[in-house]
Amino acid sequence: MGAVIALLHVYIFQHFRCIDLSFQLEELKQKQAQAAALNSELKLNIATLSRPSRIDQIARLRLGLTQPLPDQVREYDRAEWRASGFRAVYARESRAVGASFLPSRRSRRETGNEIEFGGNSVRPGT
Repeated sequence: MGAVIALLHVYIFQHFRCIDLSFQLEELKQKQAQAAALNSELKLNIATLSRPSRIDQIARLRLGLTQPLPDQVREYDRAEWRASGFRAVYARESRAVGASFLPSRRSRRETGNEIEFGGNSVRPGT
C-alpha cells in the first residue's frame, strides 16, 4: 500500500512539474519573439544611421567638414605601406592635423617616422 502511495506522489509531482515547465517554455518563447523583434528594429536603425549620405550630411552641415582638395590627397603603394610594418590609428591622426574626413588607406603616405596628410606631417601617437 505504501508503494502505491509513493508512486502516486511521484506521478502527481511529475505531472505538476510538466505543467510548470510548459508555462516556462511559453514565457521563454514570448521573450524570444520580443528579442527577435527588437533585434530587427535595431538592425534597421543601424542601417539607417550608417547610411553614407546621412554621415556625409552630418559631417558637412553640423561639423563643417569638407572634402579634401586634390592636392591634399597623396597616393601610396599599399604593398609598400604594409611592408614597412607601420600601423596607425586613422581617427587619431585625422584629429591631430585637423583633416576633414577620416583619411582612407590611400589618402596618406608614410615618410620615415611621420605620416603626411595634405601637406602636414605628424608623428604617430601625437
